[in-house]
Amino acid sequence: MRLSAEQFAEFVSVMDHMKSPAAEQDKRRSARMELQAQVPITFISDDEPPKASVVEVRDFSARGIAVLHDSALPIGQQFIVELRRLKGRSISLLCTVVHSRPLADGKFNIGAEFTCVLQNPPATPVPENPKELTRIQKSVLG
Repeated sequence: MRLSAEQFAEFVSVMDHMKSPAAEQDKRRSARMELQAQVPITFISDDEPPKASVVEVRDFSARGIAVLHDSALPIGQQFIVELRRLKGRSISLLCTVVHSRPLADGKFNIGAEFTCVLQNPPATPVPENPKELTRIQKSVLG
């Protein structure tokens, strides 16, 4: 899966506003946008309930994301990253770990590729209309 150029630019713009003061000194540019921003992620496992965490983003590209984590993650591990947008709801991306490398400070550089965009629930619930509910029930139930 690949983010569109518009999506990538929008997320980079949002994360650029979330930079920590230390990131202001680093002005390097490359195919990947190097950042220091925090984003929420949720780990997915068949064996355990989802676990939420906040991680620091190291870099971001149209194909994936690199984050700092306290422990190594196995290749293939999946997590959901929640990215804010400039306007509207945030977007949830399913990510798959492609590498997990130890760093000198005891943390791990986790590289993950974007697997797909997940559908977010509606921002506001649809108001209940008794007539509409009755109509739908009749059509479904006969």
